[in-house]
Amino acid sequence: MRTILAFSMMVSLSLLCLYGCGGGGGSPVSMSVAGYLVDAGTRTPLGGATVSAQGQTIYSESNGYFTLTRLTRNPVVLTIRAAGHEDLSHSVTVVGGSMNVGTLALRPLHTPNTGNVTGYVTLNGAPAASASVVAGTREARTSSEGGFTLFNVPPGTVTLTAASADRVFMGSGQVTVVADTTVSAGTIQLISGPPPPPI
Repeated sequence: MRTILAFSMMVSLSLLCLYGCGGGGGSPVSMSVAGYLVDAGTRTPLGGATVSAQGQTIYSESNGYFTLTRLTRNPVVLTIRAAGHEDLSHSVTVVGGSMNVGTLALRPLHTPNTGNVTGYVTLNGAPAASASVVAGTREARTSSEGGFTLFNVPPGTVTLTAASADRVFMGSGQVTVVADTTVSAGTIQLISGPPPPPI
């Protein structure tokens, strides 16, 4: 009789441990991911873009800001879609319950028979952030590292005109654009006053 009673108690304890001691009965940890969405060329905010992860979808605000909450597992894979832009997939591992991924840039959809131009803008040897770069009707804005990309530029030899954010410093360059290809314009150096003629 004692043997049967002891066995029954052992079975009961085992079941309690299975269902109540780390056996999946607790609530999952909730995490959040936030950030900003911009156009990869103009650096303008992308409002109304969809950001999806783990079965939920939200829209970015007019300033490009988004935040996803109630995420339950790592890694978090963000799927981002905006009209006129290529879809973007971005994977992050959240540490400490929340994470700001900073600024995510979406590339405009490619227009056939046009090319892209990349390059850097510097001022006194340092990256020139938020500088404008213009080639014909196309315009780009530099990132915090001074880099820029002009998308969908018609092929041919084009002149690039760059200006600092306050438009005090100017610079220029020249590049030959090839259809359906990305070419580098190198580095454009800004100086005080009107831009010098391209070399």
